[in-house]
Amino acid sequence: MRTYYIQSIINKPETLIVFQGNTDRLVKCFVLNDNNDKFLQFSKLVGVTQRNLREKDLRMCDYLQGIVGIPIFSSRFMNEFSPILNNEVDFYPIEIQCNGIVEEFYLAKIKNYIDLIDYEKSGFRTLRDGSKILSHPRVINKSLDNFLIARDKENKSEWVVSQEFKNIADRTGLKMKFYETL
Repeated sequence: MRTYYIQSIINKPETLIVFQGNTDRLVKCFVLNDNNDKFLQFSKLVGVTQRNLREKDLRMCDYLQGIVGIPIFSSRFMNEFSPILNNEVDFYPIEIQCNGIVEEFYLAKIKNYIDLIDYEKSGFRTLRDGSKILSHPRVINKSLDNFLIARDKENKSEWVVSQEFKNIADRTGLKMKFYETL
């Protein structure tokens, strides 16, 4: 199965989204899947653009890169993908602020955790204490069951999309970049 990483179409430094509030709580909920999302009922999610992301960029992009590994998608994306992804993703509105302008985007809580990474073929870096951490290249298993979007069970910050996901995004003209995984 061919899999892909997603990138924003904006290719310049300092164009990330910085989450306001308790980022640790967001990571626990959206990445580590601790199932403690009750705070989302009472919290307004807000992200602020870094200095090189402009208002016109926000209106053009269908995927934004956040400081932490939580996918951020546009309303256009939601219109196309929310019915398709309802078993694999929960979406939560986030207000993205940029120079006094506010645009609504959506954080994607990926529910699909699978054995994505082939740890035998992937690169590792040894730390001073002798422990190893995943490094580049990260090699994705090629014999995966069908999915549209998924996170790795062990290294939960790693997520990819399938060829089918890419095909739908391309066909509908959504503005995001894809690059194939190893």
